[in-house]
Amino acid sequence: MSAKEDGMANIGGFPSTNDDTLAQREKDLLILTEGYPTYGGLAGRDLEAIAVGLQEVLHEDYLQ
Repeated sequence: MSAKEDGMANIGGFPSTNDDTLAQREKDLLILTEGYPTYGGLAGRDLEAIAVGLQEVLHEDYLQ
């Protein structure tokens, strides 16, 4: 998911899956390329912008 396009944030995004094996492979690759899964290489302000953007984009008024 692109947080820049769908989450109304200025940077970032994240993968999601319901396949545990694929999730572990993605997590292993993430550590090598971006940073640990707890922050993904993003600054705290960027993580907060994504969190706020996702909350705002799910409001009924915005979706209409």
